[in-house]
Amino acid sequence: MTPLSKTLRLFSALLLTTAILSGCTKKAPPAAKSPVLIVNGEALIATDFAKSLARQLKKFDALAAKDPAIIRKAKEAVIREFIVSTLLRQYATSKDLVVTQQDIDIEIDRVRKTYPDDFTFKTALATEGLSIDEWRERITKSLLEKKVFKVIDNSTGTQQKDLEADAQKFYEEHKSEFIRPAQVHLQQIVVTKEDDAQRLMKKIREGTPMSDLAKRFSISPDGAEGGDIGYVSKGTTPAFDTAFNMRKGQLSGVIKSNYGFHVIKVLDKRDQTRQSFDQVKKRLMMRLAMERQQEGFQKWLETEIKKAKVERNDSLLETMKIHTEDAQK
Repeated sequence: MTPLSKTLRLFSALLLTTAILSGCTKKAPPAAKSPVLIVNGEALIATDFAKSLARQLKKFDALAAKDPAIIRKAKEAVIREFIVSTLLRQYATSKDLVVTQQDIDIEIDRVRKTYPDDFTFKTALATEGLSIDEWRERITKSLLEKKVFKVIDNSTGTQQKDLEADAQKFYEEHKSEFIRPAQVHLQQIVVTKEDDAQRLMKKIREGTPMSDLAKRFSISPDGAEGGDIGYVSKGTTPAFDTAFNMRKGQLSGVIKSNYGFHVIKVLDKRDQTRQSFDQVKKRLMMRLAMERQQEGFQKWLETEIKKAKVERNDSLLETMKIHTEDAQK
């Protein structure tokens, strides 16, 4: 590959959102299409590399994005991502693994439901510098990777009984990690004035449901839930520590904190206890399975990289420089 001295230009207001090779005009189309990387015959051309690099640098401001060390790390990240995704895709092809349109539609529907509305969803894409088509392409790639991971995991997987035995061993060797501290289940009302807290406390003692008063008067976010803050451990906040010396069902006096004036009721108490192996077995086995899946994938990837024919245009990579401009110019 012939070294090409081109400048990577990133347009930015505060975030770097897109990138092109400066000087790639109609008179010099080969520059934009020059391969930066070739993996088993599949090329990553300069313009696509620039777009991926821009996404890597987007989290930095214009000054940091010109730091040679940051640029070098970002370039290597783009290169590794392309190598991994290409090897995964080529492996999927060799195993006849495909992502169907139904797979894509189901996943797209699932992801979009995590956003409250279409505007929020599109804003999130814009923040990432992604078009709808690019996002769909990313979804497709992710689904294909999951299929590949499953095949790799099945070929290097561990038997269920082995996982359970190792989970039991881990539990026995790390019992201190499974101690649950003493906790209290609290309900509270928080107001800005002490007099208001005193009046509310009197109403509770006269029989007015605390949850009703919390919904009406509490300035704390949990007021919407009737003041129920769930179980808390000692040390969460000084205002709650008093509750550890109270009885179940007991109402506190007025407690002052940086948040205001609290009236607290103890709904339940839990002593310190250690979770049994049966209580944590499923979680531990899932954790071990994920760790082994990752180990299996890394071994597979190392093997595939050793077998792969990878050509890098290091001369072109070294000559790429970052230039930032205000998007309004």
